[in-house]
Amino acid sequence: MSVAKTQNWVNDFLNLKMKVYEKELNAASESIDTDLETVLNDVYELCFRSIGDMEKVLEGKPHLSINRPRLRSILWVELLGEVFRKHYSGNEHRVFTKYHKGNSDIEGISELMFDINVCGVKEIDGFTCVTKSVWQIESEFKIVNEDHKKTKSLILDFSKLLIGKSKNKMLITSESNRNIEDVFMDLKKVDGSGPVTIAYMTHPGKWASDSLVSIKEI
Repeated sequence: MSVAKTQNWVNDFLNLKMKVYEKELNAASESIDTDLETVLNDVYELCFRSIGDMEKVLEGKPHLSINRPRLRSILWVELLGEVFRKHYSGNEHRVFTKYHKGNSDIEGISELMFDINVCGVKEIDGFTCVTKSVWQIESEFKIVNEDHKKTKSLILDFSKLLIGKSKNKMLITSESNRNIEDVFMDLKKVDGSGPVTIAYMTHPGKWASDSLVSIKEI
């Protein structure tokens, strides 16, 4: 199946899940400012509940050009993005994620610099303009181990957050990547900017019912 057809199918699947989980997403959005870790775990639970549906569809569409961990990762980012979208629901903010199509009036873009970017917007001379970033979130599940290339990729994602101007920054990564946390700490000391939240969770290829998301601020 072509990439375009795969993306259309992914969009349809995501839209369905947004509708099915609307009540839960609304509830989670109320705690972003007070209990972020619970929010992340609530979103993870919704993702895990969706595994059965994903498996049924993938079995019926063997030619989809997407693998299971990748689809789970997309679902995770888009459901989390929707929680932020519901929290920042007024006209003064937009939440950018790759598969969301609700920002077509801003040059038709979906994703903006980060996997999830919560932005302040303002009408200027008839144009809807992005004026600031409120949340910058990167989600990268590559397990680095001793792989130098993957380690560099994850460090680059963290560095992107450091040079960003948002007050709220978060890197979501695999639990097993705690082994390079010292690198993040050293980078943070050199950077000298505000705190960054690191969220650790199970790699999408190994999700289980008892998996939990934990956060650490550095």
